[in-house]
Amino acid sequence: MARAVAVSAIGCLTMSMASQIPALGQQQPDRSTVLVVVARANARCLSETGMMPAKAAQGIADQFLESQQISSKESNAITNKAGFTELMEAYIADQGGCTGLVKRLEP
Repeated sequence: MARAVAVSAIGCLTMSMASQIPALGQQQPDRSTVLVVVARANARCLSETGMMPAKAAQGIADQFLESQQISSKESNAITNKAGFTELMEAYIADQGGCTGLVKRLEP
């Protein structure tokens, strides 16, 4: 039950934060890339700040992505694209680092 609430809460916040992804050059990333960036950034920051074990945070991110019809295969392909890490790091920086991002996830 608590996991379902966490998935739902992170999912809602992911959708609202997705519009804040910086563009890659002149091109705005596609919907799937945006969702993977935000979900992975949320998981990374929840883990790095000690708010949640890495495995649990990643599990919630994976469940959210599956609920958005993004398979683990597609998600992995996106994370392996050139520029993904830089895009995710730029997004985290725009949120005030992991501390700022996690504060936005708190109810």
